[in-house]
Amino acid sequence: GPTSKPTDSSSKCAMAVPIAPNVPYWHLWASADGETHITKCRMQKLESKAYAKTLQAVRDKELPAATKIVFTEIGPSFDNPWHPCPAPQFVTVLSGTWWVETSDGTKQEMGPGEVLFQDNTANSPAAKTPQHYSGTEQGEVCQQLIVQVDYTPQVSGLVAPLFCAQGCG
Repeated sequence: GPTSKPTDSSSKCAMAVPIAPNVPYWHLWASADGETHITKCRMQKLESKAYAKTLQAVRDKELPAATKIVFTEIGPSFDNPWHPCPAPQFVTVLSGTWWVETSDGTKQEMGPGEVLFQDNTANSPAAKTPQHYSGTEQGEVCQQLIVQVDYTPQVSGLVAPLFCAQGCG
């Protein structure tokens, strides 16, 4: 750890953390007919609080519990034809890029630091199993951190209401 301590007494005073109005993420969601869509959403309900001793903008309430953590590395020119996701999950790109195509024809590429939440599972309440297509291009490897969560899949315009304070889809 650090060996020196601040000498300025003002550094000991807690300062309010400016709260970002939102944190961006992508949501791959299913409409009632089973078609999939992808929408840019914003994680909201962050609050200023001490986390790891220092005030930060934090969202740690009203979130589903993690059920599994997975690290993946998908290879160059990876091609994963139409499929549902294995469980509701957050996918964070650590390095490289990958893309997701939804059944409505939208294709979205995601790079380092981008987050996708998807709940288009085989047990979705949609009329048919909602699927997406995914892969990598240009011979690039993509490393990801996946956090599967205890969350009941939704349909229609109800785009992850637990995560997004305002309707996103």
